[in-house]
Amino acid sequence: MAFPTKPFWSDIVTRSEPGMTLVELLASLSLLGILLAVLSQFLYTGIGLWGKTDRANERNYQLRFISQTLHNDLASMVNSPFLAEPAVKGDEYEVAFWTETSQGLVQIKYKYDQSTRKVLKTAGFWGSKPSENEVFEGIQSWKIEYYRPKTKNWELQWEPAYKNEIPALIRVTVSLKNKEQTGALIFPIKTWHNESNADEI
Repeated sequence: MAFPTKPFWSDIVTRSEPGMTLVELLASLSLLGILLAVLSQFLYTGIGLWGKTDRANERNYQLRFISQTLHNDLASMVNSPFLAEPAVKGDEYEVAFWTETSQGLVQIKYKYDQSTRKVLKTAGFWGSKPSENEVFEGIQSWKIEYYRPKTKNWELQWEPAYKNEIPALIRVTVSLKNKEQTGALIFPIKTWHNESNADEI
């Protein structure tokens, strides 16, 4: 019987095994670093867009809340000639008007406090002590304008020619946090009189 002259494991020991050189390892690490940098940039951009969208949704929600609250009160405005006070009076920071409820006439006032950046709402029946509550906060600026149909102008102060004269439109311009402009909210006042009827009242 013939035996091999070289042990069978000598081929295993002397065979050159394929592997990564130092240059190949450095190149792989460089490519991995570039890939991670690109992925992190995408992740950072995605988080930024999500944050902007979330803030935009929050602003839109707050704006809708302000619009709906004002609409609910202004929609029931009263301009009866039997009111003891003007139906509407106000300037660019506050407005007071009368509304009709099932319990009777209620005077509502919205007032912007520049020091606290909040809008306060006061509501009370005729002859009673009104209660004051904070309704909107985080308001950077607040401006009320009144549209007079006779002159076709927006005015910053409502001075009625007669007691139950009210504006045709009321516009409230609001800026929220970081002075981001949200636009103007316009409320039509459906019960306004034509000023030519003033002598008939």
